[in-house]
Amino acid sequence: MRLELVHPFVEASYELIRGYWPDGLHKSDISLLDRETPIEGLSIIVGIKGHPGDKIIVNMGDPTGLAIAGRLMEEKLAAWDDVSRSALGEFANMLCGLSVTKMEREGLLFDIEPPQIQFHPAGGGVRLEQESLYLLLETAVGQIRIIVSMDTP
Repeated sequence: MRLELVHPFVEASYELIRGYWPDGLHKSDISLLDRETPIEGLSIIVGIKGHPGDKIIVNMGDPTGLAIAGRLMEEKLAAWDDVSRSALGEFANMLCGLSVTKMEREGLLFDIEPPQIQFHPAGGGVRLEQESLYLLLETAVGQIRIIVSMDTP
């Protein structure tokens, strides 16, 4: 996977979150995430067609995901149900749409797979297949990790 894919997803995530919570939003530097680091909470996973193993993961804790879904639904949420999961799915679709638009503007021609949302129980998170890059967004409603997991030859 080409590292240029990091930028469109980071910028799309930043823009979407800034639209809902303009204050207190900060980006960290890009860091290396060890494959042994558990991914807990919930993840929006976007695969790159034609590149098995390459994916973008937007990972957050349940409270952050509930805050995002609740903001889209214009209500405070305490637990997940079908409607709140659907709202988070809409956030995932907006993220992917904005990211693809940004990729096209930068001349990057990649096809992405539809986003999948996975909920990881406490202590039962998934592990990455390889080392990955990640960037942390600190928001008013919690942390969001953008993880770029790629197979390298």
